[in-house]
Amino acid sequence: MNKLLLIGFSLIVFIIVSCNKSKTEEFDYWGEATAKKNGAAWSARPRCLINKPYNQGIDIDLDVFDSANFMKESLFIYKLPDWEGDFALSLTGVRDVDDLHGAVYHSLEDDGTAGDSYDLLEGIVENHLKITRKKGDEYWGEFQAAFVKTTAFGEQDPTAPDTVVFTEGRFHVKLKE
Repeated sequence: MNKLLLIGFSLIVFIIVSCNKSKTEEFDYWGEATAKKNGAAWSARPRCLINKPYNQGIDIDLDVFDSANFMKESLFIYKLPDWEGDFALSLTGVRDVDDLHGAVYHSLEDDGTAGDSYDLLEGIVENHLKITRKKGDEYWGEFQAAFVKTTAFGEQDPTAPDTVVFTEGRFHVKLKE
């Protein structure tokens, strides 16, 4: 009986500890990312993964967290080749099987849930990402992109800007498989 109680107690403690993990502990963030967002300094925690399920290159996810460790923003750039070069960003879905490279931006509410979605906007800046250096599973590069708020899922924050423009973006990431 004591053995069963010990196993049950251990299981409960394991579940509680597992549920306490933050978003940053769940994912392997590594490196640095900075840019100007609408002219103001901006930084994010980066991670780099193989594009799944179709293996169309690599994806770079740049996430911003608040002091309570809730995700506040996510800039997701996907379907990039894994070699040095300058790649135009286009309107394409992450699961679309094509030769295009895409990006989306999301802002999130106070608790890290629903927020506003933004799609690439052409004509403001040249939307692109440039991998300037690759060494092993590490990538260095630059990016810039403009986004416009989409109403496909409804507007969550009426005070959020209609457009978000990233300029002078820099990153250093490591591919995690």
